[in-house]
Amino acid sequence: MTASFTDLIDYLTLTGWRRDSSGQSGSVWRREGWDKPLPVLDDLSREDYEWTSTVERIASAVETSPREVDEAIGRMYFDVQEFRAADDIYIKGSIPVEAGFTLFSSARAMIRAAAATARSHKARIGGNYGPAALRIAEKARFGHTIHGSYIVPLLMPLDRPQEPTSDTPLEFEGQGVAHPLVEPEERRTTRMLAQALAAIQHGIVEPAREPRGSVVNDLVATGVSREMVVAVEKIVGSEGVAVFEVNFDWAGAFTPPPGDLRQISFPHDSAEILRLAADKFVPSPRNPYETLSGQIIDLEDDPQAPGGRATIRTFRRGRQVRIDIPLTQAQTDEAHSWFSEHRHVVVAGIVKSAPGKTSWVEDARQFAPLDEVVLFSDLDDSKS
Repeated sequence: MTASFTDLIDYLTLTGWRRDSSGQSGSVWRREGWDKPLPVLDDLSREDYEWTSTVERIASAVETSPREVDEAIGRMYFDVQEFRAADDIYIKGSIPVEAGFTLFSSARAMIRAAAATARSHKARIGGNYGPAALRIAEKARFGHTIHGSYIVPLLMPLDRPQEPTSDTPLEFEGQGVAHPLVEPEERRTTRMLAQALAAIQHGIVEPAREPRGSVVNDLVATGVSREMVVAVEKIVGSEGVAVFEVNFDWAGAFTPPPGDLRQISFPHDSAEILRLAADKFVPSPRNPYETLSGQIIDLEDDPQAPGGRATIRTFRRGRQVRIDIPLTQAQTDEAHSWFSEHRHVVVAGIVKSAPGKTSWVEDARQFAPLDEVVLFSDLDDSKS
């Protein structure tokens, strides 16, 4: 990852610095609690000598190492997933050939599966990834392996937001209407990857039994597919791998996804239950009720009656669409906090459409933050 001048400026803006003055060759920045000015030359590049001294001054102000600051600037627009295969005996700086091959190939399979389910929830992809999903997956790049057990970083570059980046990335237009920064497709893919792995951990591995009933539907709603489960099982079941772990380092320019989505791990002895669970992911019969998840991009109170309307940006049938959701007053009040926190929501209902109108959800059975959905609710009922 090569940091740019724009990355540096965005880093300063998002970490509490403000531009105090500008001149012919650069600008001066200041930070609350730090009494020294920070001069920044225009179009400063990482190859310039002044880059190092600038980074060192920033590090002094935030009381961290220059290396950490430099890495943070370089990762402003990269989501990084670190795939780690660990074993105290077999894996110390190197890895068996078969396990290493599986680690790389399964990491590729996971990001492809996440790109597909980020556009359309599918229990089984079956090769139907779609060209748009594959284009997103192909943007990802493997980084150099990292010292420690055996760690393979996968870097996903994110497009810069179309709206201005700021500490409070919300724009209010009139009373009761707000617009947040929109999640890029690349972030939707990496979020879906983390979300799906966490769901596999909580819905399959921890209960240690095959998912039944609505549990599989809940897993699919969070982005899990058969292909994702199989990819995890292949690594976990590899000879010499005691633990498979994925660490997520989210790009600094965007708010991290809600929930504790930073480290997810699977022990070697979970391979068998994952193998059995994978066969449960089969396409379900058509149902008029759909489950959609997405980011709230509009939220409006109804001035004429109690309640309001939320509009989410989501993917439906492989296309990016806007869906309106009529809300009760209680739902509207709750949605305002979800909206300001940039939380994604899930809604289940019948999607209706009419010429010249945004599609809307009718008879909504569920409307809640995706990270708070009560998943796997029938686990106790499924005991044989």
